[in-house]
Amino acid sequence: MIHMQKCAGTAFAKSIIRRQPDALYWGYDPEGELRSKAWASIGLWKHSTAYEIYNAVPRKTWNAAYKVLVSARHPVERTLSHYAHYVHKHKLDMSLHTFIHSSHLSTIQQYITSPDGAILVDDIVMFDQLEEGLARVRKNTALPALELKIENQNRKKTDILSTTVLEQPDLRYLKSICRWELNYFGWEA
Repeated sequence: MIHMQKCAGTAFAKSIIRRQPDALYWGYDPEGELRSKAWASIGLWKHSTAYEIYNAVPRKTWNAAYKVLVSARHPVERTLSHYAHYVHKHKLDMSLHTFIHSSHLSTIQQYITSPDGAILVDDIVMFDQLEEGLARVRKNTALPALELKIENQNRKKTDILSTTVLEQPDLRYLKSICRWELNYFGWEA
């Protein structure tokens, strides 16, 4: 599972871990956090891109795996949620403008493609269709029935967003760096 930040990946991953505790995963619980620290030397963690994983695991393992992005979320929603998460959880002292222009911001293209532009995942779950995406992943992987539970929602993040304004120059910049995903998914810019 390719877990892009602030796109429901934690809910997806935890639903799998609850039903398949022997699954290989990074983060999400104390065991996974220990695994994250151990695997950090080869650059893998719970938010690794498909290409990072592709380069770190044996080709046979990669080819046998069903690779899915969780999930594709509109870049404006994703960016605002990501910003609020960083301000709240990591006590980030940064304006939204600075955040948008920082290395904290990633695009879907960065998460699912190789440097030559090839898409490396077998499936993409849409943020607004999580249940349908979960059913499709289950069908293609023979996972047992899974139940999604909302994770990482917090009133303080909502409060942060209620006072945050996305200025037009920042919106234009965000649209320019996310042009690939806006076109690929047919999202309104």
